[in-house]
Amino acid sequence: MNMIVMAILLVAVYFTSLLAIIVFRNKINTKIGNIFFAVLDALVFLAFHYSRYLSGSFNNFLTLDNISPFTFTVIPFTLLMHDKAKDWYFCAIAFLTVGMFGAMLVSPNYAYLFYYRMDATLNYTLDALCHLVCSLFGAYLVITRQVRPTLKNFGKSVIVMHAILTTIVILNALFHTRFFGMNPYENYSIYMFDFFGNFPATLIAFYLAIVVVLFLGLGLTWILSTITDKIDNYEEEKAS
Repeated sequence: MNMIVMAILLVAVYFTSLLAIIVFRNKINTKIGNIFFAVLDALVFLAFHYSRYLSGSFNNFLTLDNISPFTFTVIPFTLLMHDKAKDWYFCAIAFLTVGMFGAMLVSPNYAYLFYYRMDATLNYTLDALCHLVCSLFGAYLVITRQVRPTLKNFGKSVIVMHAILTTIVILNALFHTRFFGMNPYENYSIYMFDFFGNFPATLIAFYLAIVVVLFLGLGLTWILSTITDKIDNYEEEKAS
């Protein structure tokens, strides 16, 4: 399939689903909705790995390769988390909405844009679909009011994502691994790109990039929340 066609189809599915969530937001049972997204995420993520196995590119599960696959892995486990822990992770997932949507269109894992390849393979398509589900789940959490776009929740999301990155870097330093592409000794990069030539600057840039992406997500989720609140107020005034 042509990449442009694939991207158009995914965008159409995304916004159609987003509109459906907005329209039926007050009729959605959030417990069932959360289970639906968790199961859908797990199925698509497993399908992506199976596709990699069939294509001969499967070496390991991608959970610790970077932020996106780590988030895909975490989503199903939110069903088992304590409510307080789940609240913090939900904030992170909600404010990653913009970043996941962008990665859906331009996947850093394959960097097709830079190689000028126009054929969307099954691996690439399923990778994009994983990002679609994650981004849509984040928007759903805001629309169903499980996460409010507040500075407090934004702070929670920043703490969660920075804690994850910091833990990964410590593991890399101790065991000479390169999870998230952040090996302190060599080959450090942000999504395969080494912009600064040294580890401290690259790590600081990674921290700042996370804040920027989450802040963009805060802005989008504030817009979604404002729209749904205005619709609710209009429907209440009309009913009275």
